[in-house]
Amino acid sequence: MENKNVLLICDLPGYGKIALSAMLPILARLGYSVYNLPTALVSNALEYGKFALLDTTDYMEQAIQVWKELGFQFDCITTGFLASAAQVDLLRAFIDSQRKADFLVVTTDNPRTEDPEAIIADILPGLEGSGTPHVVVVDRIEAIHWVMDHAERGDVIVLCGKGHETYQEINHVKHHMDEREIVADYLEGRK
Repeated sequence: MENKNVLLICDLPGYGKIALSAMLPILARLGYSVYNLPTALVSNALEYGKFALLDTTDYMEQAIQVWKELGFQFDCITTGFLASAAQVDLLRAFIDSQRKADFLVVTTDNPRTEDPEAIIADILPGLEGSGTPHVVVVDRIEAIHWVMDHAERGDVIVLCGKGHETYQEINHVKHHMDEREIVADYLEGRK
């Protein structure tokens, strides 16, 4: 396998095997060179209902500037939890400067009480002028199947946004949805 530089942009929890603390060891074990840019330091997983959060936007701005000066490049950039609107703008510009994506599938993770199509409508302007081909598949399970149907040998598929969660929350109802099961069932069906 060709060594790929993967940048994970997400929160870093002090307690809980989620977000960066879960993704770093898995991708490193798979042989990727893994780097991280924490969007927030979080005391624990949010599912406990109470947490402390430190927004790292100032640090992110400084780190990105240093990386640009040093010429660091990444083959894959994933994002998860963003702590502020300022981080969205900062990362949009940074990702544009690193643009190498072959293809992007835009979908939802946990729309909760928001309209999934409205969430996607907020994402799409960030792709304008990027030259990155993309498709919108609102239903997350359909999106996972779509990307797996279209993947080619050597492609890296990164599923972002759900992490440890084994459900999808829509209108205050948690529906069982474990991406590990979705991928395993898909692969089993291809045998």
